[in-house]
Amino acid sequence: MNGFQMTEAEDLLLYGAELNRISAIEGYVTSGTADKNTTFFDAVYVQDKTGGITVFPYSQTGLEIGTKVRITGYTDEYQGDKEIQILSVEILDDDPYSYEPKLLTTAQATDYDTYGGQLVKVSGTASDIIKENGVVSQFKVIDRSGIAATVFIDGYITNASGVNDIGNWLIDGTEVEAAGLLYKHPEGGSDVSVPVLCVRNCDEIISDGSPSDRAYTLTYDNGAVTVTGSEAVA
Repeated sequence: MNGFQMTEAEDLLLYGAELNRISAIEGYVTSGTADKNTTFFDAVYVQDKTGGITVFPYSQTGLEIGTKVRITGYTDEYQGDKEIQILSVEILDDDPYSYEPKLLTTAQATDYDTYGGQLVKVSGTASDIIKENGVVSQFKVIDRSGIAATVFIDGYITNASGVNDIGNWLIDGTEVEAAGLLYKHPEGGSDVSVPVLCVRNCDEIISDGSPSDRAYTLTYDNGAVTVTGSEAVA
């Protein structure tokens, strides 16, 4: 254990403001390096029962999701995202365990202080779709909580087959489910970092129904027309 007391992931997020704190964490890989098409640049994610954290730098290929590891390093921050900078990595001989994405409301998915670094999932209505080089790179999802979450797809992330074809079906109003690691970075020309779901595999973005699958009511009142939608219909 390199002489360091084991630390839980949620504590690392708290220690993030205390940079260069030496810590050791044991947890299971939630984003690895086994598939180049679904591997983040020089980073993996590790999660335990309390939370998750970005681990940087890590580029060795072959690290499978679900592998248990012990990371020794120091707390750091990049563009608002808390991380542990690696001093050493040990692959532990425990049975693999893959965390399922934690279902959050879209409002909860904007709460980085609580859920940062964790594998999470949201569902709701898509809007504000951004494409780069013809493929979807970002969109927003909103549910009944009333606060939209941002889903971000880095340009080199696809599915295991090397494909990002989300733009073939995703339009404003599509009911969608998306999973990713809760990350933080600045958007556009802003230097203010905001929480985003950083997608690890494009196959984890799925349609829950297109706008044409939904029932709508048109209300006419003194020359004004109001359109309201209901739940998806079969």
